Amino acid sequence: MRDVNDLAARFGSTNEHGKLMLDLRSIGYNKLLGGGTLHKPLVVQVAKISATAKQKIELAGGEIVLNEEIGSK
Repeated sequence: MRDVNDLAARFGSTNEHGKLMLDLRSIGYNKLLGGGTLHKPLVVQVAKISATAKQKIELAGGEIVLNEEIGSK
């Protein structure tokens, strides 16, 4: 989580709903941990996420998309 704001600024894109998206798996991250703070709502794509990171993303108004959810769509 500590680097998520910076990574979103560098690698994020806006989806069709105007939400900022960050695909962590495309930049080599497999798991998101919950240290640090989130400054804006994000839609985060990742393989694994800690309970703390999930809670912080949801509290900021964001969403999590796990890899297995992507493959089933």
